[in-house]
Amino acid sequence: MTDINSIHSCGYHCEKPACMKAQRLELLARLDAAEKDAARYRWLRHGDNDEDIIAYADDADKFSWLPRNKELDAAIDAAMKGKP
Repeated sequence: MTDINSIHSCGYHCEKPACMKAQRLELLARLDAAEKDAARYRWLRHGDNDEDIIAYADDADKFSWLPRNKELDAAIDAAMKGKP
């Protein structure tokens, strides 16, 4: 994640109008990206999309159905922690 103090060289709490506008635009862009990520995840987690995302590859010759709901959350959490 970006260090909020590194967005602008004069500091995040700068009250110069140009800096405040730049900070606002930067935060709006980050919010937009986060909302798109959240929408993708909600679609993947809950969506009726089995025909769109059929399976994922465990290895070259083996496929598994993508887990859903809490099982998907657990798989993602484990992968982010570096666990199989």
